[in-house]
Amino acid sequence: MSTPTKLLTPRNLDILFDICRFRFTTTQQIRALHFEHLEPDSEAPRMLLYRLCKAGFITKTQTYAQSKHTVDGLTVTKPRPVWYLSRKCRRSLKRQLQHLGRITEYDRFEAHQPPSESLSDQNLPHEIGLTYILMSFEEHAAHSHDITDLWWLRTSPRHPLTSVTVATNATINPDALLFFRKRKAGKTYPYFFYIEYERGRATAKQYLRDKLEPYAEYFRASKENASRMQKPFAEVAATCNERYDLRLAHPEKLLFRVLTVTSEHKHANRLLQMAANVRNPKVFLFADLAGCRANPFRPIWKQHSPSGTQITTLP
Repeated sequence: MSTPTKLLTPRNLDILFDICRFRFTTTQQIRALHFEHLEPDSEAPRMLLYRLCKAGFITKTQTYAQSKHTVDGLTVTKPRPVWYLSRKCRRSLKRQLQHLGRITEYDRFEAHQPPSESLSDQNLPHEIGLTYILMSFEEHAAHSHDITDLWWLRTSPRHPLTSVTVATNATINPDALLFFRKRKAGKTYPYFFYIEYERGRATAKQYLRDKLEPYAEYFRASKENASRMQKPFAEVAATCNERYDLRLAHPEKLLFRVLTVTSEHKHANRLLQMAANVRNPKVFLFADLAGCRANPFRPIWKQHSPSGTQITTLP
């Protein structure tokens, strides 16, 4: 057998699939997903990823953002590998599985769009942070007795399902969609969210103009003029329900909520203050990445209310 063929074990296919569905992953993220049983300094995850890359199944790029290390008293910049499945890699994987008579094992890859390969080094940390957010929701939902049927769709930087221009000529492009059911008092309720990850590159006033106000206008128009606008929220929810089998009897009754996760705690507070300036600020919830990674289902979400800041859980 050739080396590429030997690499296509069930475990390695699961790793490739996670890289595919998350779009951009670091070695540390793959370690957390598949190699928790190894010692923290084990080189096995890194070596396997390099072998998969050499075989043509994944592509490596690098980001220098937030990768400074102190060596002998000097601060040096060390690149951090980022892994993804390019279109060329997907074709190579499909060809090898077809050669092995295992083409049906590629079916699950088809449901996920290949990532944009034109991202700059400045945008890669945004994508990596979003991967951490989605990983955290999955991990903690899997260990929860109350959260079921968690589903997400990565929609950054632009997705035909969610990209829409509102009356103010601003365009909404959420980073991801999130859905789950939660058991409360013996009943199960569905919840649906738009997710935004904000690294602090925009000021609070810019975020108000570019994100909060367009979302507020989208929410207003979805309620009041749905028949006259493109992609109202009820239509997006209904499309997701049909396309991804969310099993919702009435998707049009879902509440509209936007989760904003920030890279720093203080930036979440600044954006929360800006939310007070828009109509229906209750649709916006804010948390920092550290809190989200610790457990996004705990009371970490800040929300503006008439009486001031409210700290709540989801939903």
